[in-house]
Amino acid sequence: SDNNEKIIGAIIQEANTNNVCVSNSFGNFCIKLEMNKKVKILFSYLGYTSSENEFTFTKDTTLDIQLASKNILHEVEINGNENLNEQLRNTSSKISIPIEQIKKMPALFVEPDVLRSIQLMPGFQKANEANVGIYVRGGGADQNLFLLDNIPLYNVNHLFGFMSVFNPNAISNVDVLKGGFPARYSGRLSSVIDIAMKDADSKKFHATFNIGLISSSATLEIPIIKDKGSFLISARRTYIDLLAKPIINITKNTTSFNLYFYDFNAKFSYRINNKNRLYVGTYLGKDALGLSFNESITKDDFLISSTSKINLDWGNKVYYTRWNKLFDNGIFMNTTASYTTYNYNVALTSIYELDSLSKQIDYQKNSTKITSGIFDYALRTNFDWTFNDHNYIKYGIALTNHHFRPGTSFQENTKMSDTQNSSIGARNIYANEISLYAEDEITIGSKLKANMGINNTSFLVNSKTYNSLQPRFSASFLLNKNNSIRIAYSRMVQYLHLLTNNSIGVSNDLWIPVTENLKPQTANQYSISYLKSISEIALLTIETYFKQMDDVVEYKDGYSTIVNSNNWEQNIETGKGWSYGTEFLLTKKVGKFTGWIGYTLSWAYRKFENKNLGEKYPYKYDRRNDIGITINYKFSEKFDMSANWLYSTGSRFTLPSQEYAVVQNQNKYHLPIPDFVIFDGVGSGYNGPQKINYYSSINNQKMAAYNRLDLSFNWHKLKKHGERIWALSFYNAYNRQNPFFYFIANDQSNGRTKLYQQSLFPIMPSINYIFKIH
Repeated sequence: SDNNEKIIGAIIQEANTNNVCVSNSFGNFCIKLEMNKKVKILFSYLGYTSSENEFTFTKDTTLDIQLASKNILHEVEINGNENLNEQLRNTSSKISIPIEQIKKMPALFVEPDVLRSIQLMPGFQKANEANVGIYVRGGGADQNLFLLDNIPLYNVNHLFGFMSVFNPNAISNVDVLKGGFPARYSGRLSSVIDIAMKDADSKKFHATFNIGLISSSATLEIPIIKDKGSFLISARRTYIDLLAKPIINITKNTTSFNLYFYDFNAKFSYRINNKNRLYVGTYLGKDALGLSFNESITKDDFLISSTSKINLDWGNKVYYTRWNKLFDNGIFMNTTASYTTYNYNVALTSIYELDSLSKQIDYQKNSTKITSGIFDYALRTNFDWTFNDHNYIKYGIALTNHHFRPGTSFQENTKMSDTQNSSIGARNIYANEISLYAEDEITIGSKLKANMGINNTSFLVNSKTYNSLQPRFSASFLLNKNNSIRIAYSRMVQYLHLLTNNSIGVSNDLWIPVTENLKPQTANQYSISYLKSISEIALLTIETYFKQMDDVVEYKDGYSTIVNSNNWEQNIETGKGWSYGTEFLLTKKVGKFTGWIGYTLSWAYRKFENKNLGEKYPYKYDRRNDIGITINYKFSEKFDMSANWLYSTGSRFTLPSQEYAVVQNQNKYHLPIPDFVIFDGVGSGYNGPQKINYYSSINNQKMAAYNRLDLSFNWHKLKKHGERIWALSFYNAYNRQNPFFYFIANDQSNGRTKLYQQSLFPIMPSINYIFKIH
């Protein structure tokens, strides 16, 4: 009632019966009742005052229900049990994280991050210290479907993975799925992160300003037509480049240093009438890194100068228009047209000049530009239909035209007045994707609820057509009012692959599609869960899963890029993967004390015919134990605090198990060479001892265990025109030296080879100033 913002997941229940439904992602609901009979309907949502109304319906009726926000503490008595009961009946492994809880979590220099919050959930493992990337149930980084207002995003990292592209001030809802996928989701194997942008307040103007140590943001909510139209604008930018210039000196000859990102969200919402709404939205994001080196020497009346430049940039662009319509028979239609791009560009330039006092004697310029990207035009139409009290049906179609540019290199070589140009690289690929789905959420009696569906996807690329039928099934059985069990099976197919060769997240990631020779990835996942409501305010979930994957991809040994290769498919290896484990999650969302405790016990493996001698090996992110604890405590209206604690078994890496010193004599080696070796230090004309590292297997060692405590303290004060918040955070509060990577070097004291650990962040305090105009 304060701002006309839609409420996702509100519960609508006919009093004294089991007739219940939940509002969808647009706040719409449909409940079927007897005509000409007085009924009571309860409308409720956690954190809002419940509304109970009596009605007598003589025909199909459209209701516009508004709930007033209320003190969360009192809401426990009214609403806690109803929300937990609905979660007990949830048929998928979906986790909803309140955006207000994310905003209060500890930050590293910048605002709290959505993906860092998800990393604390069981089953979601982090990449490394500085990266917000997530790896779900043994899957790869490319196997997560990120949706922003139902539009897929291909790159979700800023600052080499330091933070994500999702601005908390522009978001209203975060849903995370890792199993029991409904049929409406397709295209990835491991997870769905479904993020909804908020609608601006259509009643009054709001503004939020956030000033941090390395970035600032501003969000404006502007009513255009009261109760009908509104406009949301939210923008962020870092100023690392401005702060770094006076304090960072890479070399004494550095002439420029530039590192920044920005993102921009905008959304126009217009309520045509009770049954029609129009949305127009955009997301624009970009990262840029620029370095320039210059050196000049004067000698014997000659000026010798050289310049080297490195420029990288990458980012997403999303534009969409959405029409949301309610038909008289209770069918909701959502139609979206969108255009999405992801680009990655590298430019390397070197210039050499030799001048006398009177003329230029020599000039050489070499430049290389590498570009890659993906461009999508898409049209999606989805329908929600409450067929009767027991069947809630969803169906739809999605059409996508893909344009892939896997990697092209442009080179220019200039010597004095002579210029030569060349262009080489992988060919562009065009593809079309058609996805049809239908699912039915069935309620049988008061205890059994099931979701059955099927997704059929066709992918047309060059002269090849792939077709996949993906059945989905999940069911929840309510043992009693406090306990339930859930089973689920999902088959997922993925037609896109992500190739990357850098573990710290530099965005040289290349998206490539299936081809005539490269098959789609597939996964079959099975899970069984037990859910228990504890004292009507907390929920315990225990889930065991098994996932098998086929045709996962990696570079072949010795290859790290497909740029400059027209036959890039020959550089790629396909294989199998599987993972299994058990996850525990205890959540509490009401009261002064909120948060969750998550624990994962898991195993993950890979197997490729031409890797590791064809034997299976642990996946890089095979972490046996993973713990995430989040605590929020509200002391008063003026002060609250948050704490996160993480622990995980170290990720895997490959370490030589033996080292040989071999003398080369007449191009022959005195020592037989093992099958699995890597040569170091071989040079032309080298006749001295040569090192040969012997690797027993891939990912044969574990890094040291990772653990970290983060703290956040928030001071609130009401002002005449809004609210002021000071947020003080401590990242890695007890200064744990966690491993970022390992390297091998000679010990200067004894000349022996030694393994060294490189850590990244010590204890890192940060402070943010936030001001909200109401």
